[in-house]
Amino acid sequence: MIRSLFISGRFFRAAIGLILFWLGAFLWPFLFVPAMVCTFIFWGYALWDIIRLYGTHLEGERNCADRFSNGDLNPVRLTLENRSSKAVDVRIIEEFPEQFQIRNHQWFIRLGPNIRRSYEYELRPVKRGRYQFGHLWLYARYSYGWFERRFQAASFQEVAVYPSFHQLKSNQFLAFHRNTLTTGAKKRKRLGLSSEFEQIKNYIPGDDVRHINWKATARKGSLMLNQYRDEKTQQLICMVDKGRRMELPFHEMSLLDYAINASLAISDIALRSEDRVGLLTYGAKLSSWVAPEKGIRHLQRIQEVLYHQKTDFTESNIEKATAWVNRKAYERSLILYFNNYTSLLSLERDLDYLRALSRRHLLVVVLFKNRPLEERAMQAPKTTREVYHQVVAEQLVQEQQLMVRKLRRMGILSILTHPEDLNIALINRYLEVKKELLV
Repeated sequence: MIRSLFISGRFFRAAIGLILFWLGAFLWPFLFVPAMVCTFIFWGYALWDIIRLYGTHLEGERNCADRFSNGDLNPVRLTLENRSSKAVDVRIIEEFPEQFQIRNHQWFIRLGPNIRRSYEYELRPVKRGRYQFGHLWLYARYSYGWFERRFQAASFQEVAVYPSFHQLKSNQFLAFHRNTLTTGAKKRKRLGLSSEFEQIKNYIPGDDVRHINWKATARKGSLMLNQYRDEKTQQLICMVDKGRRMELPFHEMSLLDYAINASLAISDIALRSEDRVGLLTYGAKLSSWVAPEKGIRHLQRIQEVLYHQKTDFTESNIEKATAWVNRKAYERSLILYFNNYTSLLSLERDLDYLRALSRRHLLVVVLFKNRPLEERAMQAPKTTREVYHQVVAEQLVQEQQLMVRKLRRMGILSILTHPEDLNIALINRYLEVKKELLV
């Protein structure tokens, strides 16, 4: 019990004053009696403060989701209750997960008698993985008190940080808003467009007799017909490079995490559009492959696979990745390829593989802009060193534009965007491709 008691600075300041009073009593004997009285008052007040602290009862709990969204603000609610009949000052110390590197952070609140209050704060994780909260400590102290009593309000709690799922609703709204722009567009049947089964219906004179379902006809005793509709769905594959180039951080998040968040967002939009969605992640070796499928439940599988991805600090093997996609994706697909090409030379090394991939599929290469680099290129130099930095920054920014033009000449689509704008850019490009089904 005594381990929960802590001495505040007020006790030591009062003790120093009492000691000085006793020193004065040795110099002036008439102060001896007042010093004795002050000593009794000092220890009496200290004992009374301890007794009322141990008559105090505080409770608390921490409420948060089992899963946090990476790169987003996630709320954590602390609920505190004072079950004693007197108001008390409370110092709150939360043991945050070590990934946040938050230390010596505390809150001060005042709880009235028999009252329950809630306090909410937000955390923004920037890496996927397991996060563990420590204890939640409450230090109770009365006004002008000399001691604090510690209460353990909550114990260890573990949460999992998954790819950003908070942004899914806003992305769905954006996709819906863009789709309304094509409302009323006239659809026409295009040559080579496949069909998919819709329903079995009664035969009506004039229907194509080649679609008569003879088994259903035998069961019903009347002519039944298979009805088909033009297939408007497509196949989407997110191809994510996990090499060392994707570890470059922007706003504390790596490009790999931006690509993973964007892959989850575009997968959600595509699955809600009844498209088939697949996923390939690779580094020096193939890491994960999720075969294209339909259905919202398929999104959970993609989310789990994306959650476990880690940077491969080696040179990526794009040859194996492109060969795997061409072997596993039997039909023409929309492939979103995430990579951080930092120079034209690095792109040219992979051009043969990208060209081979674009022959069979519609390839979109995602390139990342470097905002600090652009700002450096726009700054007016003041010294010779700054002139050198500006020239190098301008060359790197121009090389990104050259990469886009080179890909366009080869018939390969590209997206050049800042990491924080990646979701919007991807959704816009995806809806443009979907719109090709409407004329």
